[in-house]
Amino acid sequence: MWQRIQSVYMALAVLSLSLFFAFDTATYQAASLSSTLSPYGFTGELELNANPYFYPWGLVLNALALVLILVMFSQFKKRPLQVKLGNFSYLLCLVLVVIMYLNIGNISDTLNLAYGNVEVSYHIGCYLPVLAIAFLILANRAIKKDEKLVRSLDRIR
Repeated sequence: MWQRIQSVYMALAVLSLSLFFAFDTATYQAASLSSTLSPYGFTGELELNANPYFYPWGLVLNALALVLILVMFSQFKKRPLQVKLGNFSYLLCLVLVVIMYLNIGNISDTLNLAYGNVEVSYHIGCYLPVLAIAFLILANRAIKKDEKLVRSLDRIR
């Protein structure tokens, strides 16, 4: 199983989605106050009146995408199913990225109304799901290439 390049791509996607739980996504600074947005919540000196809507959905989508990629590992003999699972996990990661960036913008707008000029700096946690999407695209491409090779060998027999 590990001799196939798509297994390496899937392992890198799992690694990047797993690291998403460990890193912050953004920091907000207004004057001398700062707050941090992580996958687990909004913490710091800035007070946010509205509750960010990203956290339960972000964690659930990330965990579901992780589980689907791990199921992809076990289905190495069923390449069409692997492609379908890869497409679905790709879609989940894409929805995660959209919700995450919408939430970062929503928090920024809310803090701008309350504190004035708020600086937003993005951290590595924002880029990890995007990296996972790239690895999933590469894995699906390699799986399709393997499937095409197997079908061409079936025609020869």
